[in-house]
Amino acid sequence: AAMSGLTSLWNEGEMAVLQSVGYPDPDYSHFRSSDIWASASDTEEYVTTGWIGRHLDQEYPAYNIAPPSAPAGLQIGVRTNALFRGTDASMALAISNPTEFYRIAQTGQLYDTSLLPNNCYGQEATFMRDIANNSFRYSEAIKEAFDASSTDVNYPEGGELGEQLQIVARLIKGRLGTKVYLVDIGGFDTHAEQRVDDFHESLLADIGNSIRAFTQDLKSEAGVWEHTLIMTISEFGRTV
Repeated sequence: AAMSGLTSLWNEGEMAVLQSVGYPDPDYSHFRSSDIWASASDTEEYVTTGWIGRHLDQEYPAYNIAPPSAPAGLQIGVRTNALFRGTDASMALAISNPTEFYRIAQTGQLYDTSLLPNNCYGQEATFMRDIANNSFRYSEAIKEAFDASSTDVNYPEGGELGEQLQIVARLIKGRLGTKVYLVDIGGFDTHAEQRVDDFHESLLADIGNSIRAFTQDLKSEAGVWEHTLIMTISEFGRTV
């Protein structure tokens, strides 16, 4: 009942549920389990790249030298998830607000990465400068896509997930061209307070209502929803 916002998607055959998805010999650490989800590694295998990052590495093999016209991936938040980590750099940008991002980026300039030494310092500095350069390159395109669209539905008030999805919807409808977006909602580590003040139910309701608004928003413009796939991932590794 808490996720009744998704009922219409289910009834229309536009939603599927995969139960008991996990990996063998689970690690009962939130942090390690999240790393495994992001890297798609075996339990005892430590991989420093994300499975989406590796895919985007193949799609854009010259990403740093000849970057695509739009960000390969984009996350609404303050830092990119390990999911997007490629071989040499993160394959996504993180923004919290397109207008503020544009304002900050326009005060910068492209950094030279050709003269840095081939040592630990040089590698780290190259990584930081590549991230900054990509931010500067994409700032105008992100703002143009955001300004070229509008929000056509009412998203849930006061919820971070709805605010994030609203930004994503405008960037998609504004034809930014980015293929993969990531948003997140926290607060599920409720412990003994799971049933207090409907804590858990309110989180589930926020997901259902926010996704319903997002799908309605995308359906308001022809040819958008038909090319969109939403996938949710939840990690909660704990002993009984």
